[in-house]
Amino acid sequence: MPWIKRNISSLFLVALMGSLTACDGGREGLIAQRADTGDLSEERDSAETYPLLGSARGGHGWGDFCATQSDDATLPPDPRSLVQAGISDGKAVHFNVPWEECRSLADPDYQAPQTCGDYRQWVSEGATLIKGDGAIGAGSTVGGSKGDGLLNMPVSAYNNLWRVWGLPGRPDNFDQLVAERWGMALSGERNPYPLPGEDPNLTDGGSGQLPMALTQTHEADGSWAGELGITCHACHSTRIESDNGESDLGAVYGTNSQSDLGVLIRDIGNGLGSLVPISLNKTRGTGNVTNYQLLVMLWLIGDQPARSGITLDSFIFAPSTATEDSPIWWNTGHRPAKFYSGAMPTDATRISLQAYMPLASASDPYNWEEIQRWTDAHDRKAEMWVSSLKSPEYPLPVDTALAQAGAVLFHSKDLWAESLGNPVPRPEGGNGSCAGCHGAYSPRYVNDPRYLASPALEGQAAYRVPNTIIGTDPAYTDAQNQGVTDYFKYSRLFYPAAPGEVGACFGDDDYRVYQGYTAPPLYGVWASAPYFHNGSVPNVWEVLKSADRQPLWRRVSKPNDTGLNVVMGYDNNVQRAYDASKLGWKYESMNCGIGGAIPYLDCDPSDPEGTGIVPPLLSGLNNAIGLTWNLDVPILTPQQIEQRKIYNTHMYSQSNSGHTFT
Repeated sequence: MPWIKRNISSLFLVALMGSLTACDGGREGLIAQRADTGDLSEERDSAETYPLLGSARGGHGWGDFCATQSDDATLPPDPRSLVQAGISDGKAVHFNVPWEECRSLADPDYQAPQTCGDYRQWVSEGATLIKGDGAIGAGSTVGGSKGDGLLNMPVSAYNNLWRVWGLPGRPDNFDQLVAERWGMALSGERNPYPLPGEDPNLTDGGSGQLPMALTQTHEADGSWAGELGITCHACHSTRIESDNGESDLGAVYGTNSQSDLGVLIRDIGNGLGSLVPISLNKTRGTGNVTNYQLLVMLWLIGDQPARSGITLDSFIFAPSTATEDSPIWWNTGHRPAKFYSGAMPTDATRISLQAYMPLASASDPYNWEEIQRWTDAHDRKAEMWVSSLKSPEYPLPVDTALAQAGAVLFHSKDLWAESLGNPVPRPEGGNGSCAGCHGAYSPRYVNDPRYLASPALEGQAAYRVPNTIIGTDPAYTDAQNQGVTDYFKYSRLFYPAAPGEVGACFGDDDYRVYQGYTAPPLYGVWASAPYFHNGSVPNVWEVLKSADRQPLWRRVSKPNDTGLNVVMGYDNNVQRAYDASKLGWKYESMNCGIGGAIPYLDCDPSDPEGTGIVPPLLSGLNNAIGLTWNLDVPILTPQQIEQRKIYNTHMYSQSNSGHTFT
């Protein structure tokens, strides 16, 4: 058994994760030379000459191509655009969610980048908007890039958060304690704010260091405004540390969050926020990222084209998407469709900036023409930077021989072979292997035309697996009812052909198409624990061996050596807190009522399944009226914050069922 565990871990460590650099530096040339769907039969016999191990580590094919090209080099086709109907017919890797053009269909004058110089410029401008770090032009929640969002927090309030926490004075390590309490990484680059008594315009922004979740804003003349805006990194970025300086990754963009948005909301209200019974997450590290009901309610207030034939009861009396694990950014360049159900084409980039749209700009709130103008000027560039990101390399030793064996298993083992007696229905298409749904990564299989029509399709994952096969918690897909689907067709968020007409870019008319989950690309999977769309499974071992999954578990927190009664975040030190044998962050299995950690209402120790009184009642309510999920008990005590670190799989949308065919 130990050998099997070690072998499976090595399998995912290399064959899946993209943790080793590409062998022979050949991928850039492959993208340049073979960005087409032509016949590769002449290479069938030579596929065995390619190495088993090697990875592009995600990102975007244009970034790989341009790494060795001048600014005037013409870009090849976007590799995602090659995913079209029929391209995977008879292949080992199957696609059933094709690429759709959105921007060019909605705007005939739209110009995509044509050269490597264009691409680099777009990535640079997108980085300025999304990274934050106090840059002029950085974006913030509902404020666009003007820096005057109504959700901005005064620096003075931030400097006094220690009072909200109940500490006797401002601690010397205040910046680190904010990051720990909120579960958000301190920026890897300078991200300044003024300490008490400092003038930001006399101190180059100040001598404090903000977490990535915040950025100091500017006035129209470029001077510091003394306010803090919330950034995308509140949900999408984290920190990975190491005792070995060479393997200390520090701040990492676009991986699973370790944050607790509820605590952030509680704190920035400076006391008042602690009384607001509104929740964007129930468990630390997760959140209602999609939140169809809330999104649609906001847009129906003023987006007139969205009202054609749409009634509010379509959303009010629909399930909530509820608990989600933020999607991984470095896989964006290998996904023709976004969101867990693949319900939105990746080329529909307006929604990528839904959090930053200047909906509540203090100077011009709810100006819908300005909202769309600003979004169209920035969304594709923001998406370009996000999709350019590479996954972090695995920082621990790798058993190369086992990894090679794992690459073969991952790409070729038929999980539905007759001898295995798999009781789960077999997916349509593909060869029944992990690669059949998740894509091909090993150079040997990427260059085998029996697997992919073109090597440019390396790592592309576009297979929506029906709920009847995947079997994971269905709350997310149940939330996309016919009303939501119809709304997407008409909203300006999704490129309607004309006001009131069916949208130019949305996929299918029938919501039932989206009752399944799209298998994600697996670059950097080691750094993206926990797993499943709702973050319910803490490591890869339990993804593969469902019998070992725990109903109540809590990830290990960082040791508190501060001498203060403060909340610490999850431990992100790979030597101390990463389980390399099971591939995931260490956790402890919880029992109901132990030390008051699990309230008896939430689970019942006399019940073998552990289900208490509250979960079934809340599930029924959240399933009938989705917006009720966004109501929660106000966070008043440190004990409540600690309880939010516990993952209770009995709660609505948090089941750890499914993916049992392994």
